[in-house]
This record gives sequence, C-alpha cells and structure tokens, in this order.
Amino acid sequence: MSQGIVRAMAQFDRTMFEGEWRRVYASKESPFILPDAPVVTWTRNAQGLLSYGAGFGTENIEVIVPVAPSTCIHVLPKVPRSIDPIVPSIQEINAAQVAYATSACFSGRGSKEIDSIVQRDICTVVMGENIFTVWHMPHDNLVYDILMGQRPGGRRS
Repeated sequence: MSQGIVRAMAQFDRTMFEGEWRRVYASKESPFILPDAPVVTWTRNAQGLLSYGAGFGTENIEVIVPVAPSTCIHVLPKVPRSIDPIVPSIQEINAAQVAYATSACFSGRGSKEIDSIVQRDICTVVMGENIFTVWHMPHDNLVYDILMGQRPGGRRS
C-alpha cells in the first residue's frame, strides 16, 4: 500500500472532531431516506441554495449523515464560516440523500411523496462528473501525486 494512502488514513481529522455535531429529527410520518451512500456534503450560499459535494475543509461546509429514519447527524466542521448555518429541513436532507444514492434507498415507510423524490432524484449526483471534480486541477501527474502523498503540482500534503 502506498505510504501516501497510509499517512492519509492515519491522520486525525481535527476539523471534523472539533466541529459542531448536531442532531436533526424526523417524524414517523416524514422519515429520513437512508441511501446506500449516506455521507453527503454541501455548502449553502447566502440565498439558501445548496451546492453538493465539497470537501470537509471547504468554507461553510456541512456534512449530513442519516443514522435512522428518525435521526440524522448534521456536522459543521471547524472551518471558516461566512454564513450562519441553519438546521436543514427534512426535505433538503432527503433530496440530497437520494441524489447521492448509487442504486438503493430505504425510508422505513411507504409513501407516494418519498417514492416521487426517489424516482425523480436517485443517482443524480455522480462523483467526478458533477461533484468532487478535478477539472480545475492540472492532470498531467495527478495519479502519481496522489500515490506519492503530494498535492497536485508536486507539493507535499
């Protein structure tokens, strides 16, 4: 295994650890949707619009992880914040969870509303295509840089 990968896995993520950890609750009538890819990241702009798929160290980043149909963890990593975070709505969380899903979702409750969200939005977020892209980075030695534990351009991480 590459030493860069080993180093990255062994690093303590102080940004997440020292962040603010919250819980968001849903009702039995309107549960959270649990997908097969439950960790969602987003930033919210000043108008309240969400942009999916930024890294944990990004300014204003929020991390959403549903752990049960009734409970979701909402993490605000310790990063610079230019916008006061708000408690996300069940609808925002569910839309993001379904978009990040790769093939399956579970809600613990059959409903036309949940089914319509799943049918409309499942698998609409695709890593490398519309989130977590690297189109803005130099690609000539990107794989080598990652394997060697360097940032793009040869700088050590």
